[in-house]
Amino acid sequence: MASTTTTAQFIAIRDKLLTAISKLSEEGVTSYSIGDQSFSLANVGDLLSQVERLDRMIALKDRTLGGSGRNRITLKNF
Repeated sequence: MASTTTTAQFIAIRDKLLTAISKLSEEGVTSYSIGDQSFSLANVGDLLSQVERLDRMIALKDRTLGGSGRNRITLKNF
């Protein structure tokens, strides 16, 4: 999927998720819908992790990470 998806598409998806997060952070809002998908305050953590993943994918496609993306050893999931 990542090889056929353009950077512009990733940016558009990320922007929609950021809009959902910002709408959910407003006072009095408990749910937000994008098309047929609905998000609640409980989904904010998942949305943030998706945004972080998309940011990494955008940076890899734009080569703004300097080639040091996935080849480094990490103990994050250990």
